[in-house]
This record gives sequence, C-alpha cells and structure tokens, in this order.
Amino acid sequence: MSKNVQSAESEAKGLHSFLSQSLFSSRFKNYFYGFFGQLFKVNYNRKTKPNVQLTYEIFVNVIFTLQVISLAWYPNMKVNDWNLYKLLWQLMGWASYDRICANFGIMNFCFHGTISLIGMCAVSFTIFGFFIYIEKDPPAYIAILPRKIATLLTKFCLIPSTLILLLVAKYSIINAQTIDEYGSLSSSMLDYGFQGFLAAALGLIILLSINIYSEYFTCDIQHSHPEKNIKSRSSSLLDLQIRMFYIVTCVSFTVFVEETIFLHQSVLFLYSLFVVYKSLTTLQYFNAIENIIIICKLSMICTTLLFFILGEILNSATIIIVFTIFLQPVIFLLTIKLVRRNYKNLGDNIDIPNNQFEFEKKFRNLLIDEENEDKYQVLDLFKIYWKANRFQKDKLFVI
Repeated sequence: MSKNVQSAESEAKGLHSFLSQSLFSSRFKNYFYGFFGQLFKVNYNRKTKPNVQLTYEIFVNVIFTLQVISLAWYPNMKVNDWNLYKLLWQLMGWASYDRICANFGIMNFCFHGTISLIGMCAVSFTIFGFFIYIEKDPPAYIAILPRKIATLLTKFCLIPSTLILLLVAKYSIINAQTIDEYGSLSSSMLDYGFQGFLAAALGLIILLSINIYSEYFTCDIQHSHPEKNIKSRSSSLLDLQIRMFYIVTCVSFTVFVEETIFLHQSVLFLYSLFVVYKSLTTLQYFNAIENIIIICKLSMICTTLLFFILGEILNSATIIIVFTIFLQPVIFLLTIKLVRRNYKNLGDNIDIPNNQFEFEKKFRNLLIDEENEDKYQVLDLFKIYWKANRFQKDKLFVI
C-alpha cells in the first residue's frame, strides 16, 4: 500500500513539475513575443509616407554599399598605381565612422562610443521590458528611445560597430605593433586586455541579437501593404542572409590581413554572388521598387568586388577604378531590367507549389490586387491547397 502511495506521490510531483515548467515556458514566450512585438511594431513603418520611406531606403542602402566596398581594400595595397586612387576610395569609405576615426587617429574613442551606444540600447531595452512585464504602456519617450537606438545599430552603425568590436577582440589578445586593417595606427589604441575582449564579445552578442530580432519582428507579411510599407515581404530569410553577409565581410576583413587580400576579396565575391542569386529568385518584397533597391545594392557590391579581384590579378589599380566608373551604370540599368522581368514573370515557373513560400510567390499578384472583386477565388485557392495537405498544415500558411 505504501509503495502505491509513494508511486502516486512521485507521479504527482512529476506532473506538478511538468506543469510548472510548461506554465513558465508559456509565460516566458508570451513576455518574449509581447516585448519584441511592442518594441518593433509593424505599423510603426506604415505611419511614414511612401515617398519618405523610399528616400530613406535609398539613402540607407547607398550607405551599406559604400561601407561594404570600403572593406574590399586595405590602405597599403601593393597593386600598381594604388596611391593615385587611394584618396578616392578613402573618401567613399567615410560612409563608415570607423574609417573617419582611423583617419584622425581616435580609434579608442570609436570603441568607447560603440560600447556606449550598445550599452544605452541594453538599458533602454531593460526599462522598456519592465513596463511590458508590469503590463503597462511605457511613456512615449521610453518607447521611442530603444527604437531609435536599434535603428542606428541595425542600419548605419551595423558594419562599423561590428568591425570595431571584432578589432578590439583581436588586438586585445594578440601581440601586434600596428593595426593592419588601417595601415600604421598603433595597436595600443584597441588593446584593452582580457577585459576589452570580454566587453567586445558581449557587445557583439547584443548587437547580433538586436539585428536578428528586429528582422523577425518588423516583418510585415500582409499583401495589402506594399504601398503603405514598402518593406512588407514574404519572410525575413533573405534579410537575415544579407545581414550575415555583412557580418562575414567584417570577420573576413579582420582575419585576412593585407598579404591575403585576394582570398578575402574572393570569399566576399562568392558570398555576394550567392546572395544576389537568392534575391533575384526570391523577390521577397511585395513592392517592386524595394526589390530593385535591394538587388541593385547587392549587384553593385558583387561587381565591385569582382573588379578588385581583376585588379589584383592584372596588378593594376587603374582597371578597378575605370571598371567601377564606366561599367557600374550599365550593370545598374541591366539589374533594374532583370528585376522587372523576373517580377513580371513571378511564379510562372512554379506548376504546383510545394511550400507556403512557393504558394505565395505563384499567387502574389492575385493576393496584392486590391481591385480583385472575386475574393472567393483567393479563398478557394487556400481551401484547395489546405485540403491537399501539401504544406503539412503549416501555421504560417494560415497566417
């Protein structure tokens, strides 16, 4: 009898533990999604006029393009005639604040500013999270501040912040006299010892987390908003791949020093070529102009990297600058034409969708068309594919 009682008590304790863990998990998930859902509200973008959104997107992507290209070269490249065009590349590199700090020899202030910005972001996130935890709406300034800081860290400051943190982590643990990535600067500017390495590592974790969560929670998948929110899209996968490309660019720049720059450029070219291909085949944005902006940015980066590789092979800096000036406009126009053609023929090569992404691509024009009077046609399509169980009852398909 006592054994049965003990067994029952053991089962009861196990059930209680399971329910407690499930309840905790459920509460944590609700808080987690509530926090980031409130922080990165999708309708936050829809309040901005389309023309303002478009201008802002062009500006941001031009900055990203210049920042990535600035990591395609080192100050003391050994190709012929490099010094003739070095100033031009340096001026373009000023789109990234780490290059400005390096030019004035204030890399230590660059690190302090980066850590301070990330720290402000962490503190503002914590305060915002406290209001979500007590289920009260935060004051407007508390809601705006973390969004503005997150915008800086995911847009203009992503590449320079990542790069400076990687460099501090590198030069805090290795013995070096100069910062190879910036020429003849003393490595003591970025040598903070083991504490500096830990601070840089923690900063990178926070920075990458903010970028990942911002992409997921700002993803507007409603087909009725291609004009209200030009960033509305089918998923965040491509955006995450592009951000990963930025991170890999920074890592490659800090790992491959000047003697192996050809390998550095080759790695980035192949990666960028892959991202260009994915963006051309996916066309994930519902707004055609946004697709053009993103793909033109990627193609400009990819072709510029190719020009640098050719310059290294032929040992000529003149080829790099000539190809960049005269061929980039042609590539730009060809990219626009190719994107428009692909967008016009979107989904034509898909006979039977095998997942929700192919389904969305095949019927996107029908889903976006607000003047479509036959709404039942859309519902019938969902019904047919749902009953066919083609997507294993994927919840995202329902959304």
